[in-house]
Amino acid sequence: MGEMAIRSASAHSVVFYLKTGASVEEAGIRAMQDLTDLGGPYVSGMNIVALGQQGRDRAALPARRVVPIFYQTGDMSQHVEEERTFVKGQ
Repeated sequence: MGEMAIRSASAHSVVFYLKTGASVEEAGIRAMQDLTDLGGPYVSGMNIVALGQQGRDRAALPARRVVPIFYQTGDMSQHVEEERTFVKGQ
């Protein structure tokens, strides 16, 4: 799966989309769509987690089941659980 992320330059894609004005969520979705367009047997196992400047995260994934994401910043006494953004694969 790491090879797929390298082949599609997933981390670079997220940063590029952010630089072009996309929100953190939209950048993650677009990068996930790039991975889906690449195709291959491991797309359904790929995850992208993109963090915004304030620690607010958005995750995009094409997996068959939606799982929560947990995060905690240094000034928080407890973690937060949120739903991820689901990006359907082709």
